[in-house]
Amino acid sequence: MRKTHCLPVEAVLTVLAMAVAANAAELAVPTVADLQAMPDLGDGDVVAVAGYHRPGDDGGGTFRYDAASQLEPDGGTVVKPQTLPGRFLRVFDPQGPCLAEWFGAYGDGDGADPHDDQAAINICLRTLGRVKLLAKTYGVRGKPERWNPAVTYHAIDLGPGYRIEGSGRDRTVLKLLSGTNPHGNGPSENYFNLIGNRDFYESADHIVIRDLTIDCNFDGQNKQTTINAVAVRGGGALLERLNLRGYGTGRNPENGSSRECFAVYQTLVYKARGSRQAATYRDLDFTGCGHNGDVGGSVAEITHIALGGADNFENKSWILPQGADPDWDPTNNGENENNWWPSYGGVVEDCVLHDESYDLAAQQSPLNGITYGDCIGVEVRRNRAYNWEGTGVYVMSWWNRDCVIADNEFTGVYAGVALQASSLPGNKPNQCPSHIGTIVERNRIVTGATRHCRWSPLGIQLFGGEPGPGIRFRDITVRHNYISGRAFEHADGGTRSPSGIVVQIVGAIYEGLRFEDNIIDCPDFVPGAWVAQEPGSLSMTFYPLERFAEDVQSGRVVYRGNRSPEGKELYPALAGWDYKNAPTYGKPGAATE
Repeated sequence: MRKTHCLPVEAVLTVLAMAVAANAAELAVPTVADLQAMPDLGDGDVVAVAGYHRPGDDGGGTFRYDAASQLEPDGGTVVKPQTLPGRFLRVFDPQGPCLAEWFGAYGDGDGADPHDDQAAINICLRTLGRVKLLAKTYGVRGKPERWNPAVTYHAIDLGPGYRIEGSGRDRTVLKLLSGTNPHGNGPSENYFNLIGNRDFYESADHIVIRDLTIDCNFDGQNKQTTINAVAVRGGGALLERLNLRGYGTGRNPENGSSRECFAVYQTLVYKARGSRQAATYRDLDFTGCGHNGDVGGSVAEITHIALGGADNFENKSWILPQGADPDWDPTNNGENENNWWPSYGGVVEDCVLHDESYDLAAQQSPLNGITYGDCIGVEVRRNRAYNWEGTGVYVMSWWNRDCVIADNEFTGVYAGVALQASSLPGNKPNQCPSHIGTIVERNRIVTGATRHCRWSPLGIQLFGGEPGPGIRFRDITVRHNYISGRAFEHADGGTRSPSGIVVQIVGAIYEGLRFEDNIIDCPDFVPGAWVAQEPGSLSMTFYPLERFAEDVQSGRVVYRGNRSPEGKELYPALAGWDYKNAPTYGKPGAATE
């Protein structure tokens, strides 16, 4: 941060008093342009400027004339005169707020003819490391990112230690202006981040973004581009008290490309020196994603919150500026500790997802809430989702250890928590999944009538394919959760009944699965050869039946103390390979073959 020309507060007051005692009328001008045009000043003179573009626009201030200064002009704190030597240096408290208006921001993004303020905001950040945004709407447009300018665009820069602070989440707005339409020059080149790293290989560590609304204004664009709100590559990020609006998943009609939206995400720059602390997301409010029902074809999903570390399991070509990582370890198909660069800690708490539906006429993107990857010790706690046709916590793959999902409330959702270990054709791992030491506890999950979702709703799911050899789920504990749901009529005319806790893992890739003391209120059931036609038969399900007896005997799977609200002990309904077996529960001593 540049501080060489800042005066202490006491000195500022002294200088101002001297200026008033002199000829204050001659040392006051309306705008910065008038300041630059002043024809005659003495070294050390102080000039009061009423505004940047016009008086009272919050861009004015007090400037001291330094006849010998050769500092690089920045247009806000160092201003070059038109005819005089030296510089005008803004006098301000180096510990106080720094305004984008000092560098020419207008804050008229909600007007009929708005200006774009990203240049002023970025100069303020580059010069002072922080910006205070007032109770205004700041319109922004995009610019290509350095690493691959044809692929990804962003508007506001993030660098190490940058702070972007508004004047209140309902008072300050950063808005992507209509008609920006940032797109690339070829297939799949359609990503836009409203706030993103200023450089691809620089780690934007310890950034802070708080107290404002970020409006991505998807519906004001051509909808070909996927638009994210905040993309942080670096450790130790703090995002709090934010409203997120208008993010969305686009589709390029020329090639059908649709890239997943990550409304807010944090990851690491793989080989960069910097913090490896995962982000803290606190009190974020998500609603009003963009409408993509008119883009045609299929569109990718929206994941609202993502955080994590990094990995190089696949010898990626972009790991370092010079290309692939020379230290890449190819053993075990690259899936090993040497190629894992996790983030540590991290918290997602008190965030709200609400009122978003999978509606084919308006919003076609499947919805995911919170995800994390390549993490050790993340806590996902006290988050809420209401009337929301998506999954509260969805973790598909990646490496994760010792993470906790607790005390969340997900009501009216397709699914509460889903941990998956997916595979690709040929039994290859999809993103090398590994879930170790995960605890899912004290969550309240109520499934909703997700009428357009392809599958029936569920409370908590463990799903796995056959992603190659090895254990992919280890020491997963699901306990003290409350799960409830009722049947409903689907848009296709059929009836869907929710399941409470679902284990559907094809391969023997798990050990230490424990389901204890959960209360499950899912009385409804559907016709099916393997489904007992009685209330509560879908409270818990396990697939495949053919492994259950061995799994229980070996302790690989434990069910204990799970009950209905009335106190009835519950056992998992077992499904065979073909889902055609007679109804049977995984009770002690029950036949399972």
